[in-house]
Amino acid sequence: MAYHKAMVSDVLGDIGRLTGFQAVAFPEIAGLRFTGELPTDKGGEQAVRVLAARLGLSLRHAGPHWVLVAAQEPAGP
Repeated sequence: MAYHKAMVSDVLGDIGRLTGFQAVAFPEIAGLRFTGELPTDKGGEQAVRVLAARLGLSLRHAGPHWVLVAAQEPAGP
């Protein structure tokens, strides 16, 4: 799947419809824009992990849900 300035929420919706893998994002992340290609031949989780990596985000499993979140900063000394 290829995107040009697509909102993350729309990309996640496409991945969910195409692969059945459902992930959500909080509003501050859902509105981010993504341009690029995502692999869906290895499943939806892999596609969302690639999306997260390209945007500097993390994919977390929270209870029954998968959620895109801001990457955590390493703890300081």
